Amino acid sequence: MIVVQHIETRWTKRSRGMPGAAARNAVPRVMPLPGFPEGPPGVRLHKVTADEEHGFDLHQRTEIVEPGQKYWTLQFVPDGTAVVVEFRYVGEEHGLPPRRETRHPVFRLARSEVGTLHINGRFSYTSGQYYKQHFVNVANVETSSHSLFMRAADHFTDMTANLF
Repeated sequence: MIVVQHIETRWTKRSRGMPGAAARNAVPRVMPLPGFPEGPPGVRLHKVTADEEHGFDLHQRTEIVEPGQKYWTLQFVPDGTAVVVEFRYVGEEHGLPPRRETRHPVFRLARSEVGTLHINGRFSYTSGQYYKQHFVNVANVETSSHSLFMRAADHFTDMTANLF
């Protein structure tokens, strides 16, 4: 089973400096998992969002994502009992500056392993700019547990860039 915990933070220049930066930086990178709904095979997703507009309060949801081998801009490629996690940069989703645009592996997860992808981006809109940061924790497990991501990841891919 593939379990994904996607923690997304969104802010504007108001939270680049203090005191807003302290609240933004307090958004966790990993969290305990809630229970997942019963359902067909698929990726178990725990999506967490925090944004400046709502004081960086955490908003959470869980779902089973269909089809079972894809979520967001990630593709999950079976490799025996392991899973290769591939990533594709999409400017509209990940922002500037551009990164490598082809789909490529970010890590290979053996059974019971956890990997984390960290990426950030800058976006423009009519009255200014906003920024996003994503921590995407992925596990290849037989069964999920509340504390699945509450340990050091076996693999870490940092795709962050200087946004300012």
